[in-house]
Amino acid sequence: EDEIEHYYRLRDVLRVLHGKGDITEAQYQKALSAAHNSTGIDQAHPALKPASSVLFELSTLQTLSVSDLLQPVLKTFKVHIAPSARKEVRDSLSAIDAQEQVRKWHEDLWNIVRRDERFSQVAHVSSAARRLEDGGITNSDVPIVACSLAIQENVPLLADDRACQMVVLNYRKGARKAF
Repeated sequence: EDEIEHYYRLRDVLRVLHGKGDITEAQYQKALSAAHNSTGIDQAHPALKPASSVLFELSTLQTLSVSDLLQPVLKTFKVHIAPSARKEVRDSLSAIDAQEQVRKWHEDLWNIVRRDERFSQVAHVSSAARRLEDGGITNSDVPIVACSLAIQENVPLLADDRACQMVVLNYRKGARKAF
C-alpha cells in the first residue's frame, strides 16, 4: 500500500519557535489562530527540531512574513522551497525591478520637464486645485485637475490618460484638439 505523503503544519513550526523563545506568547497565540490544520506530529513523524530541513509552501512563508515571523523561521530552520515557488519568487522580484525602473524613468522625465524652460508651471484656480495644495484631495484627483487646467488656460492637453483627453475634447467640441 502506498504511504500517504506527510506534512508538518504551521502549528508544528510555531511550537519550535515558541519553545526556543524566538517568539512571544502573544505572537504564538496570534499565529496559532491562523493554524487551522492539526499537528503533523505522530509516532512515525517526530516533532521538528531547530536546524531541521523543512520544505515550506510559499503561501506559508508569506503568512509568516505578514505575521513578522519569517526571520525567526529562517534563523531556526533550514528553509527550502519547491522549484515552482522559487520561480514564482524570482518572477515577482523581476516584476518589482521592472516597476522600479519605470518609476525611475518617470522621475527622470519630471526632472527634465522641471529644468526645461520651455515648460511653464501655471497655478490652477479651481477649488479642487486648492484642495490638492492643502492635501485635501488625492493623486487620483490630479487627472481631473489637469483637464480643468487645460480648459482654464485654453491649451492642448498632452496626457497618457485618454480619459483626460476625452474630457477636454468633449468640453471644447472641436475648437482646439488635445494631442
